[in-house]
Amino acid sequence: MQESPAEGIERHRAELRVLDEDAFLAAVRAIPALADSDAPSWEQEEFWDDAYRLLAAADVIGERGWVRAVVPVFERVARGDLYESMQAVRHGPERAAGAAALAALLEPLASHPRAGTGQWSVRELGILRQRSSLQPLLDALEDDDEQVRVEARRSLEMLAQVHPDAAEVVAGLPEQR
Repeated sequence: MQESPAEGIERHRAELRVLDEDAFLAAVRAIPALADSDAPSWEQEEFWDDAYRLLAAADVIGERGWVRAVVPVFERVARGDLYESMQAVRHGPERAAGAAALAALLEPLASHPRAGTGQWSVRELGILRQRSSLQPLLDALEDDDEQVRVEARRSLEMLAQVHPDAAEVVAGLPEQR
């Protein structure tokens, strides 16, 4: 019988949560960066196991408060959403770090060369709505990847909801193509 995604994530969560922080960090770094969600590799079950392990690691970050692993997790996320699974990567890091601390970790990743890392970092910066994220989000509007640019625009609009100076900047942006 084939394992469900929830069972796969729980299996990995059980393996990862018993590690000490250094071993956990090494285990996260051993997870390969996930392919873009439109890659043909996702048709093979073994690639999903890496995704389940990454999502489990994100959960353990929240359970154990291991903020040092946030960046390595985000460096491995897939571009696209893999049937709405990638958006779950944010919940553990949100529990482990306050909004300002998490934004400080993710702001440099907004310009990461991996589109998946940029996409999900930029999306989370919009959710966190920290004023410090304005410039990294503006810079992400120039990213080579269209999905990163779309997320940057959305995140700027979220930031503008709580920061009047950001709202002025967003109002002056050209319409998105």
